[in-house]
Amino acid sequence: MIEKGNSVSTSVHFMPSVQSFVSTWNSMSSRTVVVINTHGDCDHICTYGGMYEMINLRDILGCEGLPGIQRNNLALLWILACSSGHYDARESNIARAFACKTTGLVVASDGIVEPTILSYLGGKIAFKVTTGSIGWLTYKSTNYGSSVYVNKLGTKSLRLTEVLQLAHL
Repeated sequence: MIEKGNSVSTSVHFMPSVQSFVSTWNSMSSRTVVVINTHGDCDHICTYGGMYEMINLRDILGCEGLPGIQRNNLALLWILACSSGHYDARESNIARAFACKTTGLVVASDGIVEPTILSYLGGKIAFKVTTGSIGWLTYKSTNYGSSVYVNKLGTKSLRLTEVLQLAHL
């Protein structure tokens, strides 16, 4: 677990194309935690090239054969794209596809994600999922994607420290 006062090394990667995403993903095998902070839905996440572009990453992330994308040994992947873990599409959404490509836990939302400053937590930022959705879910793959287990967390607001606790970090 990361204790209060300890520093954490981070890096930010700009993803202007699918090729840059694949290249960066394949180089992250030594990372513990990855956060994908972009727009999206249950079928897409975005890259930002010369213009806003929706990329259907499910086409390249399918659990059965995946040219170019390696399975990573990550403890946690948090996807902040809206509806990336949509419960009604749990057998085919982006979160499930990523769960097949990592050994760790994937956390994704069932609805629209918006950052919220929580005054009762001393101004810390949480990511809130809109009303009318299930909220945050976890996806965990076993046996290289042959089974993916989905768990409803029962909350609509999460902070990074809470997500790290889910993965026992």
